Amino acid sequence: MKTIYRASRCFALIIFFLILASVSVNGIRIAVTTAKSLNVRDAPSGKVIDALPLGSAVGIASIYGTWAHVVYFKSGNKSSPRYGWVSTKFLKITSSGSASVSGGNCESEYKSGAEVCIEVSDANLECNESIAGDYYSDCDVEIEYKLTTDYRGHSSISVDVECKAEISYETRGTYGSSESDDESKSHTLYANGSDYSSVDIDFSFSMYQQVYRVELESVECEIDSLDLW
Repeated sequence: MKTIYRASRCFALIIFFLILASVSVNGIRIAVTTAKSLNVRDAPSGKVIDALPLGSAVGIASIYGTWAHVVYFKSGNKSSPRYGWVSTKFLKITSSGSASVSGGNCESEYKSGAEVCIEVSDANLECNESIAGDYYSDCDVEIEYKLTTDYRGHSSISVDVECKAEISYETRGTYGSSESDDESKSHTLYANGSDYSSVDIDFSFSMYQQVYRVELESVECEIDSLDLW
């Protein structure tokens, strides 16, 4: 059931991309709502003009503080886009027009000659508000990936993976900045095996920075080492 849900959601997002192309919005990011019913307002903290059900796809045109200006479609009407403001707290970004995703490389284990490949399948950025609610205290980047091997022996291959993420952000009263970090994880693969996994990379901000806008610029996963056991 979970696989069917993910497949149908991916299909819906592809259709949403195609529709947005006709709206002529450049550099738009796609997100999915995570609240049971998310209020749409005419301005940040403004009047409620609509509501979106859980799992609705929206295009993020811009972000102001903890509010996102979004474009969306209602009731199957794909010819008339609607616009409004929603809280970023209840959005999960699924794609970014500016972010690059890499990680589709293969390495060979020298004893057996077996090949191990890694591929990034998805990347998501989620940010948490500060207690004051007008800037971010931290952001988490989740990177999902898949490992495969053509090894045919009776032993196993130990695989160390390293994933990196780069974000850009804006703080009040200063110019934009960027930051990158990495996380490692170990796996064990058997004959013709595969493994699906993910890593979380956390970025923390101080209260003095007052970060109000964050974008995921790039993610990358690579094989760090291979050992036959």
